[in-house]
Amino acid sequence: PDENQQLMPLAEWRMEPPGCFRSAADGSGMESLLTERDQFLVSPAELIYPDEDYQIEYTAVAPEQPVDLSVILGHNVFGSPQGAMQYQVEDHGYCFSFGSFRNSFSGILRRHRVGSWGPILPQPGKRHRCRIEKIGGRFRFFVDGVRCYECIDPLPPTTRGNGWVHLYTYAAGSRFSDLKVSTRPTTLKSMAPARMQRLRETIFKAKRDDSS
Repeated sequence: PDENQQLMPLAEWRMEPPGCFRSAADGSGMESLLTERDQFLVSPAELIYPDEDYQIEYTAVAPEQPVDLSVILGHNVFGSPQGAMQYQVEDHGYCFSFGSFRNSFSGILRRHRVGSWGPILPQPGKRHRCRIEKIGGRFRFFVDGVRCYECIDPLPPTTRGNGWVHLYTYAAGSRFSDLKVSTRPTTLKSMAPARMQRLRETIFKAKRDDSS
């Protein structure tokens, strides 16, 4: 996707918790400050809508003990008292993990379940160029030009509010820079999102009826 490309000045993004990032000393983006604590840089607005395919590119540098140079796409963390990884029942998002769980896992998570995983992990001090692609229901994650993992989601989100971009780490000294977000109209057929939303509503109604 490249019809609508935005360069993202990360210094304008919100921090959660406040003050957990600073401008890197060499001017190369934003650097995390806290050790073993969730830290987010959150887009100032919703950047991606359900009727769009997208590409998210960013540069990330891991500290000496690399852990999590990931992207979470979903609800605005500031609107959820439970944090960015908790979603309302039918409004799921994605975590595109790169070096999660103390640098033991890279893969895509949805509903806290693994959709796919890959063998590539962050290397200490190395500048990694990461790219996330969503075309229709297919998702791919590349690191330094090499495909790390790929999966298909037959029921991607179809409602607004899931397009906030979060850069996430769990370690001090992680750096993010050169973020680009590109979007274009989805390749899904025009009626597909509405049909998927009706199917989703039917499924969750059946689950509620079954549990009552």
